[in-house]
Amino acid sequence: MKALFSPLMSPLQLDRYFLKDLRFELKEGFDGQRISVEDLTPPNLEIGVVAAQQNPEDPLQWRFEVSLELPDPPGCGFPYIVATTLVGYFTVNEHYPAEQAERLARINGPALLYSSAREVVASVTGRSPYPKLLIPSVTFIQPGNDKTQIPDSQLKQIGSGETQTNGKKALTD
Repeated sequence: MKALFSPLMSPLQLDRYFLKDLRFELKEGFDGQRISVEDLTPPNLEIGVVAAQQNPEDPLQWRFEVSLELPDPPGCGFPYIVATTLVGYFTVNEHYPAEQAERLARINGPALLYSSAREVVASVTGRSPYPKLLIPSVTFIQPGNDKTQIPDSQLKQIGSGETQTNGKKALTD
């Protein structure tokens, strides 16, 4: 097979990530036999970047937390209650232009975690008696906001919880 193009190594590397929180529940009394798959409409999905931290000792290192929740409004004919939070640690390549590094991290870090959260939701719901849920793709680029998608007021600096990794300070939980 001939490839259409060859991918390049990303200047933002995911060093590690983990599942911080997962809530999954089948709603009591839901009758999947009476509702067709086409009629299953998920409630509004709530997505949030709940933490964005830049390592003050190494500004190329970042920590993000992304959460998503399918709320359970009254009268909703949806079989699942799902919520999850993922935490990820990232490093921007030292050769990447410094003036673009923050934007790269703030957009692509949460996007990578969100794609993992989508897979968690698909996997968990796929093990139920109802259809697997594939939540929609989103973008973390905010139209009209050239700098970043996360306001500076939400950016937190890390003051503790650091460990040594490869001779550098690393972010930890």
